[in-house]
Amino acid sequence: MLREPLWNPGIFVQTSLRLGSAPNTWPLADASLYDDNKKLSIGLEFKPPLESKRGCLTGLGQVIAYLNIFSSAILVLPEFIEDGFPIADYIANS
Repeated sequence: MLREPLWNPGIFVQTSLRLGSAPNTWPLADASLYDDNKKLSIGLEFKPPLESKRGCLTGLGQVIAYLNIFSSAILVLPEFIEDGFPIADYIANS
């Protein structure tokens, strides 16, 4: 099931949006987005389809830590993990 995004992509100016690596400091995001005109940034953490429950919960902690260096952060999770558990719904509803 696809979900509507909870963030508004319209806050970024399309002509100034760029994708890059995270700042060269800890914590390191998997990827990041920057809007140079509006001075906004997003740290992204990706978890693969066969990730464990522990790995997904660790990802939640990672994106919380990203808020110290980014304007916002996004955790990208599989809908279900290796044992069939609906991890995306679990974390979204926690």
